[in-house]
Amino acid sequence: MLLAGQSVGAEIAHQKQARSLFELTSGGLHPGSISNVPDAPATAFAYDENLGARGHIIFAGEFGYDSAAASGGFVAEWLPSGNPHTGPVSTLVIRESELGTDSPAFRGTRLTHDDQLQFGDRINIRYGGEFLMAGFEGTTSSIRPRGELAYQVSHNWIASATISSHPWQDSDPSSGVLESALANLDAFPTLLVRNNRSVLADDLHEEIAIEHTLSPKASFTAAVFHDHSNDTAVIGRGNETTSDFLQDFYSDAFAYDAGASSSWGARIAYEQKITDLINAAVVYAWAGALVPNIVDNPSESLRDLLRTQNRASLAVRACAQLPHIGTQLTVGYKWIDGQVVSRQDAYGEAMYNVDPYLSVILRQPLPKFIPGHAVAMADFGNLLAQGYVPLQTQDGQVILVPSYRSFRGGVSFQF
Repeated sequence: MLLAGQSVGAEIAHQKQARSLFELTSGGLHPGSISNVPDAPATAFAYDENLGARGHIIFAGEFGYDSAAASGGFVAEWLPSGNPHTGPVSTLVIRESELGTDSPAFRGTRLTHDDQLQFGDRINIRYGGEFLMAGFEGTTSSIRPRGELAYQVSHNWIASATISSHPWQDSDPSSGVLESALANLDAFPTLLVRNNRSVLADDLHEEIAIEHTLSPKASFTAAVFHDHSNDTAVIGRGNETTSDFLQDFYSDAFAYDAGASSSWGARIAYEQKITDLINAAVVYAWAGALVPNIVDNPSESLRDLLRTQNRASLAVRACAQLPHIGTQLTVGYKWIDGQVVSRQDAYGEAMYNVDPYLSVILRQPLPKFIPGHAVAMADFGNLLAQGYVPLQTQDGQVILVPSYRSFRGGVSFQF
């Protein structure tokens, strides 16, 4: 939620951003989905071109090295104001992945536009939408509008109402303009197959929230929300036997359309900047997720064995920068009360940058004699491999995974 005067810090941070970025990485962080960045070594780049009075345009791309499954993507992002926090943002993303020599390729296009209106010092409206098109054994497309109304009730109270499928692009204040543009390559919804027809996972999130600023360094947010999906993505692995299980080329994981899901939920979050180098957040959520309905006779399909049920969760995230050596460490843990096979409060996870179970992110600046601002990176997801759910169905033995254990390492250069 951004109201008048709240973008000053973001503007200063933007002015200090580098103009170009170059990364060497070991691949993506989302096994099981062919529509995400492949889990294979890749080179990525981003460049900020200043257009003067017309703003900035960011070019970004990533290209994989796997000879059996070439992949690549391109992003063009136009910022007329030069800053995504204070003006419109238009983004075009094109992705293609060859999934072996004898398999069809994945091709995806994502076109988005977001803007905002300010009415006095109290009312801010953000609106936009995205057009999605993906091809794999057929073509599917989707148009997804979204909007947010924020009202400054008093000096330290803000109320808001949101309808969207995911948080706004600038919801992560620690992400620079170049990194944010590059992250668009991994922002496609999960591609699924149902009855030999390609579909995109969808989720409509409706939320009413109120935020209270306790001090310049602490805030508290409470929200009530509703989630609805016609095609809910479930990720797993196993000896599946039908075409509805879309196999990931780079791993033994698959993506599966578990059908419709609808639930109400609530969330409370507390964020605090403990020192100039340490900040933390605690998030409690009561929200719906797909859970297994265990039966003695495994004669039903996987879709029939799953139902939506509310679960409680508690997440803690802490970010710290070590003095002198500059190491940036982010540790997060999300505990979930009981088994789930899909994401619980996925919108809240994206907003507060927490993932199910234990995750660790390391950023280590390298010595200054290396050209540019060089940083070594290591991202660990679900480090303890928790939450795996084995099931026996008429389609075979499967293990469903709400969050795969994953690793992404590499080095980034900014100039």
